[in-house]
Amino acid sequence: MTIRGIADIQTYFAQGNFEYLKDHHASHWFGCDNFEEHHEMIIRLRAEGVITDSDIYLNFIKIQDAPELDEQPNGGKLGKVFTLLNQFPRDGSLVIENSEHIWRLANDYSLPLIAAFIESGVQLDHNALLATTFAGEHDTEFKLFTLLISQFPDFSQQALSATCATVLYCLQHNPEETQYIAVIQTLLERGANLNTCFNNDTNWSSWHTDYRSLFGAFLQCNPALLLALPEIAKDYIPTPELLRAIDWNFLVCEGEFEQAHADTITALIARGAVFPVADIIEALEENGYHRYVAELNAYEK
Repeated sequence: MTIRGIADIQTYFAQGNFEYLKDHHASHWFGCDNFEEHHEMIIRLRAEGVITDSDIYLNFIKIQDAPELDEQPNGGKLGKVFTLLNQFPRDGSLVIENSEHIWRLANDYSLPLIAAFIESGVQLDHNALLATTFAGEHDTEFKLFTLLISQFPDFSQQALSATCATVLYCLQHNPEETQYIAVIQTLLERGANLNTCFNNDTNWSSWHTDYRSLFGAFLQCNPALLLALPEIAKDYIPTPELLRAIDWNFLVCEGEFEQAHADTITALIARGAVFPVADIIEALEENGYHRYVAELNAYEK
């Protein structure tokens, strides 16, 4: 016999036949529209494992209600849902991983909702969440960044470096936003490494593959920071592998090559970096940046 509605669930509930309810997906009959009406039964069904953490998230949490968590932290329908969730230890069913879901969580959803997930012990891929924090247009990115940095002690080097590359891009297009500099400094302090190469192993790193590495992102988006930031060693020299990996035509064209690029390249050459100067000159000439060619000709070997 299949479950045909709430009345059937109530019958098996009264009998204490929770295994039957679990096997026949009784959780599918509960949602936002009847959460209040059947609240006490839902609590018992969660205690018996008929309803899981994942069911609660998918069935009861509506993003448009998220402001309630700020306005009514102990009330409102969504507040009651989290009160329910927090009555029980996490059952392992709710894992929000690096996927389209993470991107939407970082860019479309409410900051109070993310904070509530963290407080409730929901398993988030915090590396993916960090790496997508600045990858969209929204008003909470700095607050979300502060929240993540304060709540999670460890991030992967790939996530820190990918985030840093995105912030460098943001700074390039919004140079008046000084908060980006502070974010870059924090990421470097936490372990973002200029030698980190980007790949497609994780979906969020694909935002940065054109830069090839975090060094490439610095050189393209804001080369002056390579020489100015105290978090970058004054004797830093990019490895030959990093320099060979750069698409110089892309850097010159998309990076809108300026004097700061030329100055940084010559300064790093003076430190001992071996740049493919001929390739850079060829890219400059192909893209019409002839005024920098003579300056770099002196370093061609």
